[in-house]
Amino acid sequence: DETRIVNELTGARQRSRLFRYCAAILGALVGVLGIVMYREKLVRHAIKSSYEFASAALDAAGGLVFIADRHGRFVRFNRRCERATGFSLKDVKGKTSWELFVPLEERSEVLSIFDRLAEGATHINHEHHWQTSDGVRLFSWSNTTLMNKAGRVDFIIATGIDISNREAAEEKLGYEATHDALTNLLNRRQFLRELDMAISGAKSGGPTFSLVLADLDHFKIINDTHGHESG
Repeated sequence: DETRIVNELTGARQRSRLFRYCAAILGALVGVLGIVMYREKLVRHAIKSSYEFASAALDAAGGLVFIADRHGRFVRFNRRCERATGFSLKDVKGKTSWELFVPLEERSEVLSIFDRLAEGATHINHEHHWQTSDGVRLFSWSNTTLMNKAGRVDFIIATGIDISNREAAEEKLGYEATHDALTNLLNRRQFLRELDMAISGAKSGGPTFSLVLADLDHFKIINDTHGHESG
């Protein structure tokens, strides 16, 4: 009986020790799991904060900003882009700017620029038009590539500033410099320039032309009587 009791006590101690070991291991696992979950929560929070910060920065930008993959497909589209085009990120995601917004006659040029960026060009500036809610507008674009560790282009960041007013001002200045303000006809300087070009073209085998001069007698009376606009 004493031997049996001793054996039972020994077995009970072993089971108790084993239970304590198991409980300690389980507690350690729970602790490690808790730490892992907490760190994952911190990582998710950090990623979310970084994304929100990046989104806020993009949306606060003064111009159009979008992020595309190496094939030019939209990944991110800031609010200025959405307001300018009337499209949301959901509408344009996975599509390219030349498919949606670039006029047909400029698409091949824009596509070649993105091909150069995908091949490793780090930065390219250029100008091209976008079809917007306000009609076709001219933007000055700055494109920068983001590389991965392997040296391969992952993303392209494009920033566009509307320079349509500058273009209109330049066109107006160009028109005023070459046209008469009263009649809207070519002025003397531009007429002579056009005439020189026509003569050079004819000498080089281009189309021939005739120049007709007409002199109206006493036309000054018309201007003096009825005004230059009528004249």
